[in-house]
Amino acid sequence: MVEGAWLQWSLTLLFAATALHSLGLTAARRSIGQGTGHVLHVIMSLDMVAMCWPWWTSIPALPQALVFGAGSAWFAGRVVVKWRRGEASPHFALHQLSHLVMMLVMVWMVVAMRPMTEHNVDTSRVMAHSHGMLGPVAGLSGSVLVALLIAGGVLFCLTAVRRAGRGRLHASANATMCVGMVVMCWPMVAS
Repeated sequence: MVEGAWLQWSLTLLFAATALHSLGLTAARRSIGQGTGHVLHVIMSLDMVAMCWPWWTSIPALPQALVFGAGSAWFAGRVVVKWRRGEASPHFALHQLSHLVMMLVMVWMVVAMRPMTEHNVDTSRVMAHSHGMLGPVAGLSGSVLVALLIAGGVLFCLTAVRRAGRGRLHASANATMCVGMVVMCWPMVAS
């Protein structure tokens, strides 16, 4: 997925840190809703670690897409339920929508970034990723998602500046996740 040992190891450490942060939040959860969101972020961080390495392509795409698709529905559902009850503040809605975007980016990465296989040779032999070969729909949707991911990262950074203690740490971890995901998606959408 990414090339260069320095970048692979840097992103691996970044996503391992966000996984540990989310795991800690899962253990300290106050509700099923919070716990579910944190578990989804643990899974997302661990999948991002895997995406840093060539062996990621051996992980079946369908289960990944289903988990992150369900995660997208989860965060969308949280906004809808709170909105109908009149309990959704703009702050809550924007943050949940940012998490929704992160999940949608994961679905996009799993679907659009699968490697091309060489059909003339043994199909178990995997070629390099198809950078620069995204179709127009995948390229456009990826560009839109990356732009929304950057907006979510900015939102989390602003939240980190306004908060203190655990709130700052949590917002910083979310912003860090967004930055790492942009770094991994950018080569695909830019080529």
